[in-house]
Amino acid sequence: MTYTAVKYAIRAIRDEIFRFRFDYPLETVPEAGPRDSLHYYLYSESLSWDIMKLDPAYRGLGPG
Repeated sequence: MTYTAVKYAIRAIRDEIFRFRFDYPLETVPEAGPRDSLHYYLYSESLSWDIMKLDPAYRGLGPG
């Protein structure tokens, strides 16, 4: 395991312990019911991607 991976793991555990709360602002989406719907069941304007980091080796679905 690399230093960077350990750093991200420690940050994630810290955030789960000290920043956890029950009043997370999630909203249900009624349009998500039908099978042909492209909506998700839950939605939030304040979801955070600050801990996420793309893998530099990931090339998506483009030419390889």
